Amino acid sequence: MRKAVMWLALAPILAAACGCKGEPAWKGSIETVEGVEIVRNPKAPMYPQGALELREELSIGAAEGAEEYMFFRLRGLAVDGQGEIFALDQRKPRVDVFSGDGRHVRSIGRKGQGPGEFVTPFFIALAPAGELVVGGMDKLSFFDRSGGFLRSQENTVRPLAFIKYLDNGDAVGTRMVMEEQKPRYEVVLCGSDLQPKSVLASSPMPDPEAKYALFASMIRWDISRGREIVCASGHEGYRLSVFDAEGRLIRTIDNDYDPVPVTDLDIDRQMKRHGIQSRDEVTIPRVLPPLWWVYADDEGRIYVSTWQRDPGSGIALFNIFDPEGRYLCNTLIPGEPLVFEDGRLYAIVEDEEGIQYIKRYRMIWKP
Repeated sequence: MRKAVMWLALAPILAAACGCKGEPAWKGSIETVEGVEIVRNPKAPMYPQGALELREELSIGAAEGAEEYMFFRLRGLAVDGQGEIFALDQRKPRVDVFSGDGRHVRSIGRKGQGPGEFVTPFFIALAPAGELVVGGMDKLSFFDRSGGFLRSQENTVRPLAFIKYLDNGDAVGTRMVMEEQKPRYEVVLCGSDLQPKSVLASSPMPDPEAKYALFASMIRWDISRGREIVCASGHEGYRLSVFDAEGRLIRTIDNDYDPVPVTDLDIDRQMKRHGIQSRDEVTIPRVLPPLWWVYADDEGRIYVSTWQRDPGSGIALFNIFDPEGRYLCNTLIPGEPLVFEDGRLYAIVEDEEGIQYIKRYRMIWKP
């Protein structure tokens, strides 16, 4: 009898924990210039051997069996305050909802072009008002948490490619600006109606007529503690910019970064990931960009996903910063994107056969 993989387990530690006692001296600096806090970090983190331990608590997914537990192309992940897990599978296409112990409880939406239906959805978001937003290139669809369809909103002019909500009800999103002379991605602060109020940051789109850039940087961001927005692109070196809920720049965080050369293993992994057969089809930089993605947890820590990978497992190396912007440690974290809720980390993880799983880890900070 075929059974879905759905189990609770204490798994091996994925990142070494530091055995130090007390907090070591931080060797960076902080100053305030024209109302903006400037944080400068040294090359070495405060805890060189790591300060975070991850223990696997939950795995949802199956290679075969019940269709609700088989994932084909997970593109979005969200977790609410009650621990329910919302997973967007682009190929189904629908949102599957799981309880905190991994049981499938309901599905939201279906394939189609009518109300509450999707063609190619690519993100989900949970609004403070209790709504679930499912975004596609044509429209945004709004549901209540139980799956009831509420309304839709056009998303064709400078479409939003991703959104998250602040605690005050406003939203932050990535939008695509398809101007002929300056196509770009913008991080925009929006009202609760998702109408843009201000642009926080931007990065250029790749040239569609050029070879594919195998290690391209673009603007990344996340919401910290429900009231701050952390942005980074790599185009200004290793710098994070932090904005308040009104869109004012309040902090920059610089890391004294040594560029890392691109290896043949890096190239082979990226080509395999994108289905590229020949190096003649791509452009390859001499060094890796300083960062790939940025996340923030509900306590204000910032997690920078780098392009560096563990040679054996291919798991990404993360640089972690505390709420004040101090460089804490480096840690291998499996899977992306990451979602943080109530001291837990949720991630979409893919095994060697390409089977996707939703994993939940308990986060243990040491010392």
